Amino acid sequence: MLNLITDNRTELMGLAILWVYIFHSEIYFPDLFFFLPLTYLKVLGYGGVDAFLFLSGFGLMKGMLVNNYSVTTFYFRRFLRVMPNYWIGVLLSFGAMVYVGKTFSIQEIIWKLTTFWFWSGQGRFLWYVPAIMFLYLIFPPFYKFYLYCSCKLTLILAIVILCSLLCYLLISSEFSHLLILASRIPTFFIGAHVYYVLSTKQQLPDKRIVACMLLLIMLVGFSLYLVHFDLPFHFRQSYGLIWYPFTLIICPSVFFAAYFVKKLPKIFGMRCGTILKSLLTFCGVYCFEIYLLHENVVFVVCEKIWTTYIDSIRFMGLLNKGRLLEYAVYFAITIGASILLRLSTVRIVSVALTDSRISTG
Repeated sequence: MLNLITDNRTELMGLAILWVYIFHSEIYFPDLFFFLPLTYLKVLGYGGVDAFLFLSGFGLMKGMLVNNYSVTTFYFRRFLRVMPNYWIGVLLSFGAMVYVGKTFSIQEIIWKLTTFWFWSGQGRFLWYVPAIMFLYLIFPPFYKFYLYCSCKLTLILAIVILCSLLCYLLISSEFSHLLILASRIPTFFIGAHVYYVLSTKQQLPDKRIVACMLLLIMLVGFSLYLVHFDLPFHFRQSYGLIWYPFTLIICPSVFFAAYFVKKLPKIFGMRCGTILKSLLTFCGVYCFEIYLLHENVVFVVCEKIWTTYIDSIRFMGLLNKGRLLEYAVYFAITIGASILLRLSTVRIVSVALTDSRISTG
């Protein structure tokens, strides 16, 4: 079961970012029974973030166990992977705002560059970045304590309970905007725990029993979500009801998604399945750049261009049913922009590191 995720982790990251992309898009499906599953998947697209957090915890535990990074090395590597990309993404988003005629202040630029925009409750602009940096910050002390803890499952359950209490305290406070992070902290540490349990080859039940247990947990999680589905979205969001079930759902969902990705060549045929896996792998490699650019840069610029120049073309309404064609074009542009962002960031970081070595040499 360990190899099921480790061998397909990049593809799972790609699947997660596609899910988030569809969630942020304005794609819509016909109001027919046949399309209800697609509509439902789009509505649940924010679950892609939970998948990222689970896989991040999973990957960090693997990295620490295999490479035994020092705390300083860990923080340095995480900082270089996230923040340079983030800073460029923020500046590009302000460029997009200038293009569409929106105004902003110097304070807004500074607060977004420093991630204080999220912590102060000003908005959820690229909120995943300050959230994941916070989790990176607390992971090394958690890791040290986790290794010496004799009751590791109890520790994880304690984290779930404490985070639930924290969410309860946040609901009616001035920090209620932090619910979007606090409700997902357990998912990150569950991912780390799952890797440790599987990698240390602890005694597990038969695979069929495990599969049934995972399916049962996932069904319970979805049932909890459906209980709240008819409530107003604002109400569910204000109390965190849209996020809590994913603590149960995401672990079994990732396992089943990994099994699905593994079987793509058999399901769709060798050629088509291989192409789909390659697409997911590509999206997984550039998932962070896609996240930074798609909503706040590409959508902002391209939607203005599309409405100004493309919508007026004859028959475009027929070709762009449900805005599928439109957002397929946006996705292609996002991919190109993500590649350029990665290349430019790698170049800037390498030059900066070279200069720092020369100056200290």
